Amino acid sequence: MSRVVIRASKHPIGGRCLPVLLMLAALFVAGCEGTPGEQPDLNITRPVSPVSPLPTETWRPGMVVWADLVTPDLAGAVEFYSAVFDWRFVISEDQDYAEASYLGEMVGSFALYHDDAEGSDEGRWLISISVSNVDAAAAEVVRRGGEIIVAPEDLPNRGRYTLIRDAEGALCMLLRAKGGDPAEQAPSRHNWMWAELFSRNPGQAAAFYGAVVGYRSRQVVDKDGAKYLVLGLGGKARAGVVALPWEGVDPNWVPCLLVADVIETLRKVQDHGGSVVFAAGGDPEYALVADQNGAVFAIQEREME
Repeated sequence: MSRVVIRASKHPIGGRCLPVLLMLAALFVAGCEGTPGEQPDLNITRPVSPVSPLPTETWRPGMVVWADLVTPDLAGAVEFYSAVFDWRFVISEDQDYAEASYLGEMVGSFALYHDDAEGSDEGRWLISISVSNVDAAAAEVVRRGGEIIVAPEDLPNRGRYTLIRDAEGALCMLLRAKGGDPAEQAPSRHNWMWAELFSRNPGQAAAFYGAVVGYRSRQVVDKDGAKYLVLGLGGKARAGVVALPWEGVDPNWVPCLLVADVIETLRKVQDHGGSVVFAAGGDPEYALVADQNGAVFAIQEREME
């Protein structure tokens, strides 16, 4: 396993509160562009894809099963990810929602959102973690000092979910997918392989998600001597916890894409309006990048061991 030491960046992740995400679930259910202070018409249901194209009837708690992008520039995001990762999109008729795939395999969904109150022009990625029981997990979130942003409810085709803020403020969705989670398989190129939680206190964060999701944690040391927590369940590594290296930056979940060549991907990211948040010098195997609207994600060349 290869890791890098995270250093200070001019483009910190999650540097402010994330109000743009607080109505994410309402956007998907309502099928409309949100405006803070307005309640969407919940009688309108947007069709969304299940996390697995075929029912598996098998659930894998702890697996990161989906990723959603909230962006103020849906057309720009589609253009960026198409150019950099060759993703293909199905876009809604009203141009405010899209689902992405690579070589026929679903990658995630994009939702258009303008936060006029905050004046935010940044996109945000939000992961969904599989849990055995959404309602029980939500109750544990509250017991452990977290907050329920969207109470557990059912989303057609997708399953039962809740949007939470953990004890440090990081947001994620907990999901019991309808029809089961995706099949267990090695990560494929240009698809999600992993997610990392940037935390002020990795030990406490691991304990929080251990109680909520059921993760067990183990500490590993990379080739540079940096310590890193791996969260796993059922004998499978599912996520990592990284100590936040920046002052004044909010804890945040960051999804990670598998790529063939980090250096070439960094070039494409910058050529198409994105930016490099962090990359080790020389020949990095891992980097943090941001898309054309500042949504941060990671790229890595090799599967985590």
